[in-house]
Amino acid sequence: MNTYIKISSINYPAEVYGHVRDRDWDGRESKVIVLALTIEEALALFTDGVQWSIVYGTQVIPQDEFIIAGPITDNRNGTVSVRMGKATATEVSNVITGGAVDLPTAYAMRAVIEESVTALDDETAVTVPSLFTPWKPGEAVNVGDRRYYATRLYKVVQAHTTQADWTPDVTPALWAVLGDPGEAGTIDDPITAARGMEYEYGKYYFDPEDGKTYLCERIGEAEGGKIVLQYLPHELIGNYFSEA
Repeated sequence: MNTYIKISSINYPAEVYGHVRDRDWDGRESKVIVLALTIEEALALFTDGVQWSIVYGTQVIPQDEFIIAGPITDNRNGTVSVRMGKATATEVSNVITGGAVDLPTAYAMRAVIEESVTALDDETAVTVPSLFTPWKPGEAVNVGDRRYYATRLYKVVQAHTTQADWTPDVTPALWAVLGDPGEAGTIDDPITAARGMEYEYGKYYFDPEDGKTYLCERIGEAEGGKIVLQYLPHELIGNYFSEA
């Protein structure tokens, strides 16, 4: 199966290797990407904060945590090796707190953050999903509550008490996955669709099962309106989607 790197809706053939602890880069977890680019092209493409994904066949895996640009090496065979890393715990703490703090203070600050972000609208919330309360089993949740799970932000669509085998990614009747802030929803940068997603009329979605792009539209519905659907676009052609 071929492997690709997806950036701004463009797939680049690549090989990807992981380092649990990169001893040459402050001990951080990192990914090494080997692909056919020049040094100049790689420098322009892989910058701090870039949103990228690994694509295996029809599976698209966002790499939201690996957004620190590292060294780029010319392999002298027409390819380059690009290193993308996670922030270390110290780096994250310093960004959030403005400096080193003790553990009790860090927990107290986290509680304040989780309470504060509940006031954000969905479009803003998806830009900071990890600031929301993580999903956990055994919690009573109400319609509209949002929880962070597996790098994505989910919203409750049916009140329930969470269970270990009812994770948000496999229970679309209970949770709606909110959109990826790294994807604009245009025909050139479609949003990666998921079952149980809250779709928006007038935006474009990439279907990971058939690899095609679709426009979300329905007669009588205005652009900007939203709806939660338990299906992928290719399963609702003519009802909620048209092929782009």
